[in-house]
Amino acid sequence: MRISLKSLTDRVTAIFLFVLFMEISVAIALGISCMYDYHFYASDRDTYALQEAFRVKSEADIEHIFEYASLSAQPAQSLSATQKNKLHTYTVRYSPESTNIRFVVCGQDGQTLLTNLSAQQTDGEAYIYERFAENVDYDIQGSPTRTTMQFRICRSLSASDSYRFVSTLIRVAIAIRFPLIGLFVLSLIAALGIMGALMSAVEVTDEKGREKREYFIDRIPLDLLILILIFVFGFFGVLVALTAIADVRSTNIVLWNAIILIISFFLSVLALVFNLSVAARIKRGHVYRNTLIFRLIARIRKLSGKENDGYFKVPFIGKAMLTVGIAVVTELVVLLYFLYQYYTSETGLLSDFKFVWYVCFWAAGRFILIPVFFMMALNLNRLRESGEHLAEGDFAFDVESNIMFGDFRQINANLNKIRGEMMEAAEEKNRSYQLRSELITNISHDIKTPLTSIVNYVDLLEHSGADAEESAEYMQILKKQSVKLKKLLESLIEVSKLTTGEISAQMEQLDAVMFIEQTVSEFADRLEAARLDIVPTYAAPEMPIHADGDKLWRVFENLFENMLKYAQGGTRVYVDALKEEDRVRIVFKNISKDRLRQSGEELLHRFSRGDTSRHTEGYGLGLSIAQSLTEIQGGTLAVTADGDLFRVDLTFQSAEE
Repeated sequence: MRISLKSLTDRVTAIFLFVLFMEISVAIALGISCMYDYHFYASDRDTYALQEAFRVKSEADIEHIFEYASLSAQPAQSLSATQKNKLHTYTVRYSPESTNIRFVVCGQDGQTLLTNLSAQQTDGEAYIYERFAENVDYDIQGSPTRTTMQFRICRSLSASDSYRFVSTLIRVAIAIRFPLIGLFVLSLIAALGIMGALMSAVEVTDEKGREKREYFIDRIPLDLLILILIFVFGFFGVLVALTAIADVRSTNIVLWNAIILIISFFLSVLALVFNLSVAARIKRGHVYRNTLIFRLIARIRKLSGKENDGYFKVPFIGKAMLTVGIAVVTELVVLLYFLYQYYTSETGLLSDFKFVWYVCFWAAGRFILIPVFFMMALNLNRLRESGEHLAEGDFAFDVESNIMFGDFRQINANLNKIRGEMMEAAEEKNRSYQLRSELITNISHDIKTPLTSIVNYVDLLEHSGADAEESAEYMQILKKQSVKLKKLLESLIEVSKLTTGEISAQMEQLDAVMFIEQTVSEFADRLEAARLDIVPTYAAPEMPIHADGDKLWRVFENLFENMLKYAQGGTRVYVDALKEEDRVRIVFKNISKDRLRQSGEELLHRFSRGDTSRHTEGYGLGLSIAQSLTEIQGGTLAVTADGDLFRVDLTFQSAEE
């Protein structure tokens, strides 16, 4: 099922989900990184993580307990209101009922100054964390005193304080440490999938197929856009490096995570915009043409007269091998360079090795290659779908080509061309079957009718004992039907010769105007008898054309015979001769007796007649023969039928030059 992102709401929702999943991925990655630092994925995870967490958290509590001891050692009347409130807060916070901390603060002489341990707890309590601390910053009874502390955390963690909460969090984190990696992978795949769907949904044409206006970012040369993107990523990378140098992560991990999430948000948006721009360029077919490098190469090739060679004329396999080879060799050279820098450094320390630059270079390369290979995979999948539908005979399936580029677009165009030709062949085959069936039916009918008459009247002559007058009448009918059958057979032979290409044209220069006048004169009596008034119109007194005189006469004869059979009596017949650049157009127009229910193209089919009942004279071959004879002479014949208006357009090559 393909994701539909046609509406603006769908696209905005998809963009929001992409950024959300990217932020979730980054947040999970930060959590996994922190868990890795605390040995969550090591064998000592059950003790190290808890001990390290208690160590970090105990720093603040130790400072507070020393202050608590200092305040409690002073006389109550010497304390200010603020100090009294703080002392009360400490007393409540570090009471045995409120905290899992057990502490003993001693003075220089070893005397206990402050403790929250009872005698029973001193003997029977088990501890999960212990620490010794010293302090000389607080005054005890007006004089500086070195104090020491035994700081311990009860194993039972019976009190509901922050240590118990941290312990619970650590146990939960240990349980979900591996599912968290799976969740990271799933969220990252979801983000990349949404980005792919958005790239696929990029539209460069409107509903009418017209190309949309390019956005400003799409007009920026691609290599320049990549450099800008690398600069922006580098800038944010420097910000992260500065926070690392300032030791923000160890001192304030919440601030560190917030900085990383904010930076990743901007980078995710930038990456999405860049990839959408790349998708639009691919669909417009100029993913590499709109680059400074291509323009430079094109300029050099144009100056050197080598516009039709080079990389862009290499076959697809050669392009793939060349591209992958360049990428692999480049990465290998860069890696060897940085390894050389590392092994030749004076200190030999990894911290002095600029490996981060290689990582940035590698990441930038993958940032470019991954979308390209994703689009290649998508194109190959769509070509596979197109091939499968084509193999199954589904010629109506048309694969979307707006995201294809280069050789993929050419392959798809070839498949569409094959599909179109196969559709035409299938339609032509169906028409041939239909025409063959109609041909057999019509030939049978048109031959059977005169043949039946001949057989019947011959039988009458043999057995009826008719007198001389009746016999003469029968003989006249036999002669008429024999002539009719002869004409039909001659027409069939002529059609057969035209179909097999046995008839050729002897081209010469003829005057179309004179030819029309001669034909009109030849048919004048028959036209008058049919009450047809012919109206010729000529654009010039003479219109020389290239044609075969005999075959042109046959064309005109068929057209006039057609008028005599089917034109409405008492109407006008128009014959116009017009000039059209290097062609001469001859137009025949008349009003039909009956309404024409067939199109002009259907009337040109063999054995097709305007009188579908086939009660009028004619066999439906005249127009088809006229068209074939016209095409042999290098001309065209088109028929238009509109209601009862019948029109034939002939065009021939002008011979004026």
